[in-house]
Amino acid sequence: MVFVGERRCFPVVVEGNGLNFGVFMDEIEREQMVVLMVDDDDDGWRVSPTVPLLVKNLECPVLIGISHGLFCFYGDYQPGCRAVIWNPSIRKAVDVVVPRVTYYNLYRSALGFGVCSKTSDAKIVTITHSQSGIIDMESVNPWQVEVFTLTTRAWRSLYSDNLPRKSVKHFKLPVVVDGCLYWLAHNCDGITVDDGTFTTDLIISFDLTSEEFGEVNLPDSLAHPHCSLSMHKLRESLVVVEDNRQVYHLWVMEDGVPKSFQKLFTMSIHSPGVSIVCLRGFMKTGEPLIELRTHPGNTRILAAYEPYSNSINNLRINVRKGLYYFVYSYTETLLLL
Repeated sequence: MVFVGERRCFPVVVEGNGLNFGVFMDEIEREQMVVLMVDDDDDGWRVSPTVPLLVKNLECPVLIGISHGLFCFYGDYQPGCRAVIWNPSIRKAVDVVVPRVTYYNLYRSALGFGVCSKTSDAKIVTITHSQSGIIDMESVNPWQVEVFTLTTRAWRSLYSDNLPRKSVKHFKLPVVVDGCLYWLAHNCDGITVDDGTFTTDLIISFDLTSEEFGEVNLPDSLAHPHCSLSMHKLRESLVVVEDNRQVYHLWVMEDGVPKSFQKLFTMSIHSPGVSIVCLRGFMKTGEPLIELRTHPGNTRILAAYEPYSNSINNLRINVRKGLYYFVYSYTETLLLL
């Protein structure tokens, strides 16, 4: 395990093609640790190269995406904001200045990162939208979407003009699948029932080739929020996870027009000594990788869940309080050379 700085970061574990890449942040010791691990029955886990200085210099860096072997971190860097595109395979990183809107306290900016499958060009997308509860914000600064391309090293406007509806807000961190970015978001137009008006959840898509936005409707049971939703990538499929008080329903998005969702399985653990903290991602085999909390003692462990037998395989990775991590697929690449 290599210690690479003292900046705050959202920790990550990445697995795929035999490689696991881990980025951990210890909020207690305020140390950032980066570990490259090989998921191999014979060799076990190995230590990785360190994160580049460009990432360590970011304030509170957030990993906004991994695509075609490239990582993209984003964070504050006075006097503005910056992103860093990093290829750990060749130990090369590129610094990107991210434009900030003038009325920053009145707007939110959602970001996404991915590599165009046709041109192999890495792109960063920023979506600027007014905050909820702010009236007539469009008169202060228009809705804006900008795209950074690695080949030009410059920001520009979209090729198309089909922006998301202005009622769509609160974009969560995206997932990139098969050349498209996907954000979970809220439609603030909402629906009206007897006891009030409620927002609905939906997915906003962005095609990295055509640079066109789209909307993906969720099943009715997911669109009307009554629980916590999250998204993950399972191989080349998008999975929506419904967290309903220790019972997790997993839905996979299927191809077709319009998009539809098929329920994969329900995950729950009925044991007085163990509870699920959250789903962190998936193993190469497709098994969910979950963080568990044991009782008593409040020890946290990483485990693989076998959905059909409802069994748990403890991976013998203990997690101290203050450490967080997720799982993404990763493929080595020569991009950025």
